[in-house]
Amino acid sequence: MDQLDEPLLYHDPSRGGYTSFLCLSGPRRQHTVHLREFEEGLARMRARGTDVYVAQNEFFRPDRKVVHCARLTSLYIDLDVYKEPRLSGWSLDRLTGLGELTCEDKAVPPPTVVVFSGQGLQLKWVLERVALNGMKNGNLLNLRCRRCNLVLKENR
Repeated sequence: MDQLDEPLLYHDPSRGGYTSFLCLSGPRRQHTVHLREFEEGLARMRARGTDVYVAQNEFFRPDRKVVHCARLTSLYIDLDVYKEPRLSGWSLDRLTGLGELTCEDKAVPPPTVVVFSGQGLQLKWVLERVALNGMKNGNLLNLRCRRCNLVLKENR
């Protein structure tokens, strides 16, 4: 799968809501689009260059504030493998295998998709449907997710 098509696994243009793009080719600017315009927006970002970041979640207002988060679409871990000298020169397939084996060893389900980010790997788990609907304690959820990510990083 082309890494620029990967967000189509979890952003469904038939749903209501918004998500955002950030393209690092040219002037840095966040672009927020309605989900019905997602594929068109992705094509525009692709035309500008492949260094595109897509917000993982969906929002009920056209901004990325945690309190406006409507749905969690996926969970991910960003593995900066380029920082590990012992992994230097490893192929993408070998790195992916290592990520999947590590998940298995830690009793974590295998990721839905593994994406090469240019300097590392992103292991992603696509969620069926986790609706927040403007959850008031979105900041608390964000803090808990960050703590979980820190624990996962320490256990690598």
